[in-house]
Amino acid sequence: MIKKFKLIIILLILIFCCITYREIANASFADFTDDDAKKTTEEMISEQQKNYDATKSNNNFLQTLKVKDYELTPEFDKQTLEYTLNLPSNVKEITVEAKADDDKAKIEGIGVRKITENKTDYRVDVTSESGTVRTYIIKINGSKPKEETKVEENKTETSNVVEAFNSYNNNANTIDTKKVNTEETNLKYIIIVGIIFVIIVIMIGFRKNKTKAKRRK
Repeated sequence: MIKKFKLIIILLILIFCCITYREIANASFADFTDDDAKKTTEEMISEQQKNYDATKSNNNFLQTLKVKDYELTPEFDKQTLEYTLNLPSNVKEITVEAKADDDKAKIEGIGVRKITENKTDYRVDVTSESGTVRTYIIKINGSKPKEETKVEENKTETSNVVEAFNSYNNNANTIDTKKVNTEETNLKYIIIVGIIFVIIVIMIGFRKNKTKAKRRK
């Protein structure tokens, strides 16, 4: 009986908890009126409009892009984002000039730009009125000035002369080595032939002496 009584109490407690939770949930939904829902929706829409304003321009193109006293490759086109600029190695700075396609857009990366050895890419960023960004890249290709080129050419010519001289010496040494080897080979043949000739003479003499000895007997 005691066990059954305990089970009945536990069930009553569970039923009471369920009813209480349901009442609390209904009360919370009852407090959230249509006006509250409308207000929440308006706040969400307002927050989205802060992040994006459809009335602002998205135009972040350039109308012109150039480097003073130098030419970009290829020819400028607002749809083309990468350009190459050939510069002599003694140039320390360039002047980048650009104009936005939209007057409300902002441009960064124009004016005097310092040229450094470790940097080859120079950015020109165009930010539209709405905040979107388009980046144009100018790649620097360094080329040696004429004086340095002449020095390099002279160095190359000198190097070619030295290589030719060394090659001639090597060929001469090879020829001399072959000549010495040939002479040594000829001398070896002569010695061998001489030894064979001496052996033949000795054998002939030995036979003659043997024949004489037989005749005496």
